[in-house]
Amino acid sequence: MTERLLATSDCEACRPGWVSQPANTLSSLAYVATGGLLARDARRLPRAERTATRVLAGAIAAAGLGSVLYHGPGGRLSRWAHDATLVAASGLLAQRDLAVLADRPAPGPLALAAVPLAAVAATTPRTSALAQLATGAVAIGAGVARRVDEREQAPPSAPVAHSALGATWALGATLHVTGRTGGPLCRPDSPLQAHAAWHVLSAVGLWLGARPARPT
Repeated sequence: MTERLLATSDCEACRPGWVSQPANTLSSLAYVATGGLLARDARRLPRAERTATRVLAGAIAAAGLGSVLYHGPGGRLSRWAHDATLVAASGLLAQRDLAVLADRPAPGPLALAAVPLAAVAATTPRTSALAQLATGAVAIGAGVARRVDEREQAPPSAPVAHSALGATWALGATLHVTGRTGGPLCRPDSPLQAHAAWHVLSAVGLWLGARPARPT
């Protein structure tokens, strides 16, 4: 039983059955919703950008399903699904932002396929934590650099949008850290979980940061 339960560091009390952590499991679906919204919004983009955005959307939705498995039934396969999809989504987000920073075209099919394949290879039990840390750091760095670069050519509404994006991620990260098991906001038996709020806020942050710009 202990081997099956993986998310014990995420505070919420683990229950018997297929849904070990109800709040954390349900909130994971926010990533699936974000993936769906991004895929819908990609329809108005040129072909190459549309494909890249849809692949990213699929990876984010897959990360949500991986999180459902991780916080729900648990088990070794769910850990791999959680980690591999998270690394793939982070890698694709970093790839897209780095291409924008370099003023290069959207990644092509081979480059897009290489990221999830690399994620699968990188998320072994020994290397998964490092892979998550590395891709997360690159994605954050590329995202911040892109937002800074965009400020000079941004429309008047951009500072508000950037502030909303930053505030969403800052609040989500704070809840993620303080809501861990043993943290000041950890309430294992509460239906309101800080880690669940992190899921929702980070999903919103991904949508705000990855959605295509509306034509002006």
